[in-house]
Amino acid sequence: STGTTADTIITSTAGTYTVTVSNANGCTASASQNLVVNTIPAAPQVGSNSPVNAGSTINLTASSVTGATYLWTGPNGFSSTLQNPTINNASISSGGTYSVVVTVNGCSSSPASTTVLINTGNLLNLSMDTLSSFSGSQVLVTIKVRRFSQLISAQTTIQFNSSVLNFVRAEQFGLGSISASNFGITQISAGILTFNWNDASLNGVSLPDGSVLFALRFNVVGSGGQFSTVSFTNTPTIQEFVDVNFNTIVNYFLNPGRVDILQSATLSGRIKSETGSGIRSVTIASQGPVNATQTTGINGNYSQIVQAASSYVITPSKTNDTIAANGVTTLDILLIQRHIQGTQLLSSPYKIIAADVNNSSTVTSLDVNLINSLILGNIRRFPNNRLWAFVPHDYVFTNPRNPFPFPSSRSYTSTSNQSNQDFIGMRLGDVNNSYNPSIARIDAADSLYFIIPDLNVNEGDTALVPLMVKGFNRISGFQMALLWDSTALEYIGIDDQAALSVNAGTANATGGELIINWYDAGGASQTFPDSSVLCSFRFKTLTGPGSETSISVASTSALPLEAYDDSLNVLSVSASSGTLRIISSTGFPGLLSDVLVIKARPNPFAGKTDLVVSGPYEGELKLELFDALGRRVKDVSFGYTGAPQTVEIGNEVASGVYLLKILDAENRLLSSLKLLKSR
Repeated sequence: STGTTADTIITSTAGTYTVTVSNANGCTASASQNLVVNTIPAAPQVGSNSPVNAGSTINLTASSVTGATYLWTGPNGFSSTLQNPTINNASISSGGTYSVVVTVNGCSSSPASTTVLINTGNLLNLSMDTLSSFSGSQVLVTIKVRRFSQLISAQTTIQFNSSVLNFVRAEQFGLGSISASNFGITQISAGILTFNWNDASLNGVSLPDGSVLFALRFNVVGSGGQFSTVSFTNTPTIQEFVDVNFNTIVNYFLNPGRVDILQSATLSGRIKSETGSGIRSVTIASQGPVNATQTTGINGNYSQIVQAASSYVITPSKTNDTIAANGVTTLDILLIQRHIQGTQLLSSPYKIIAADVNNSSTVTSLDVNLINSLILGNIRRFPNNRLWAFVPHDYVFTNPRNPFPFPSSRSYTSTSNQSNQDFIGMRLGDVNNSYNPSIARIDAADSLYFIIPDLNVNEGDTALVPLMVKGFNRISGFQMALLWDSTALEYIGIDDQAALSVNAGTANATGGELIINWYDAGGASQTFPDSSVLCSFRFKTLTGPGSETSISVASTSALPLEAYDDSLNVLSVSASSGTLRIISSTGFPGLLSDVLVIKARPNPFAGKTDLVVSGPYEGELKLELFDALGRRVKDVSFGYTGAPQTVEIGNEVASGVYLLKILDAENRLLSSLKLLKSR
């Protein structure tokens, strides 16, 4: 009955199917089969009474699903078919991730998980995340600590299912002395990762409760319904934690994590203009059991993975244009005026929506005034930070001459694979479709910074100047100019130990300019943790002690500073220049500015940073912090005895570039440092 002439067909559509068979003599016979397709049940909502004191009862709960059977699994081989099971006399080993799967008519849901913490009092505690994700994605499993006090060493083995998770790297190091070299990766194909750390100073290290010790990034390669525990084990590297008194800690609690792979469905479509041109850099947000966002590529296409058989809302938005008036001109004002006067009406509901820039469901002179203010540069966004409006492409307007209200999202009650989920996008204020994507630039959601730090270099030494980054997430390429004073520095070359193989144009290196670009040769993208060094540049110093010079990342008239993400969006990026100071090579201070050294950990920073002052000096010191306009925003006075001292700068300052100065009692400059606070 489907028109297929083969003896076997494959289908997932419910209904009655009929087949007719004919022989060579023209005789026929028919038979029918009714096909019932059962939907995959949504994962239940789960919970527990965590945290639970040792010896108490663990209560696990799952929401009711009509006609379902339940299967719970958890630590110590725990298994239960009850909807709400209990575990009596909980021990330390009872802590961990508990998951449940519901089955209805033979179809099983994705697992739903909850983590149970056992109250371990003052014991050292390392805990991993429990996460849910989709096949083909990446997950970041963080290891957080409690009672991490005065430790000088730690080691353990971490185990995972390598058929479900592929290890990518370790990152987000909570201790400055941890790096990738602290992890053994020779057995990751078997799902084994080793960790070993020592405090070389033997002074002991403490971390606040809830701090991230490190995080592990994995590619999710398993199928929907599979899972992998991520747990601490004792082989091949045995578990050992040693405190500052060289005592091996005997009692500690290591709480495993788990990554569940959800059953997935794909919602795909295209964001396009009224004329059919794809709109790039549109954010697609999916709201449901697992929220996610993605950005449309150069052709406006999107493909959003969501949890199958679940309720979702898909909403596009776009507020990242750096050229605020792209497509918005005085001609648009004239066209809107004629529409208001009724002498020449706008020809489509999409143009009328674009004219309503203040979202009042009417087109009035106020809209004209706002558009004019945008053109003049007095504002960069319309009210409520709006620049675009969107409507499903198949929405039928009841009255095209008055298209308000209109839907700006798509809703689904039980998600399955669906294509052609398109939207029409309207650049607010642009009623003649003159928006030019070729000149469009976007602000990065997490701003990308290139940073040259401040450095002190001994007279006569070669300066190694690092190019550091923050927000380097899924970057496919970048270009920039490196500028310096050629009378103070002579360019030698790029250090061989570079994380990225950048290309350097040296035609004007003698004039203090280096042209740099990089692109992923495989057409993919790269991600690096904040404060990573992409590469380092070698310079010969040409001036004596007490001199200083600036090195900056910048645009030139021929080469704009740009970066490109994995969707080939052109990103607007920021850069912070560094100051290179020449100090005496004798080991004694040549100037007051050589006396003290001040470092910021981290720099750049988001929430707070610790300023560490060190050097051979005793007396009263004053710390002063200035913003980019030269305004003093913070000052702190303190007595300094020669021992390293820490001062915290936190949320009292806004994002931006700052200059930090350390002065003595006579207001003489002892040291300075440039800081960068990100959004």
